[in-house]
Amino acid sequence: MKPYIAYDHARECPQEQIAESAISPGQSSGAQQPVAYCTGVITALPDDGSANYLIDQHVHAELALSALVEPQLGDRVAYLGDESGCFVLHILKRKSPQTLQLRSATPIAVHAPELTLSADKQLDLVSLNRFSLTGQHGVVSVSGTLVSCAEHMVKQVNQLMVTAKGLLRLSGRQQVITAEQDVRIDGERINMG
Repeated sequence: MKPYIAYDHARECPQEQIAESAISPGQSSGAQQPVAYCTGVITALPDDGSANYLIDQHVHAELALSALVEPQLGDRVAYLGDESGCFVLHILKRKSPQTLQLRSATPIAVHAPELTLSADKQLDLVSLNRFSLTGQHGVVSVSGTLVSCAEHMVKQVNQLMVTAKGLLRLSGRQQVITAEQDVRIDGERINMG
């Protein structure tokens, strides 16, 4: 395990000091090198073409791969510096409550025996391209109104049963009902035309 140097504040942990502690004169890159563990405040976010956050106006650091919550301006963060550079590890404190954003440049897969997503007010699942739900059995249940909107909708099932306690209405500019064998219409009164 590498020895580490802990600092109380990022002002004591500048880039030059990290570089000095990382590789001292006469040491080879294969030897154990100390690392600097620091805290500081995010003062600038990455701009176009850059992945570096600016901490305390002078330390440039990338977001560690395991840190999925995206830092915002004013966040107090913990970061690590070694011979490979500086990396933001954790968000320690946020000035004002904001929406937590999970961001990753690589695909994310979550696997567990059971997985539950719950929200007290609203749950949105959004995809800019393809959206898929797959399972052996499925249930969609709402206590209020359920609305489905699509440009085209195709359903393929072995058997389809639709039951309405009140009115069941199908309307369209043209409508086609076909069957390979029987078509049955049954009711107390049938009105045609």
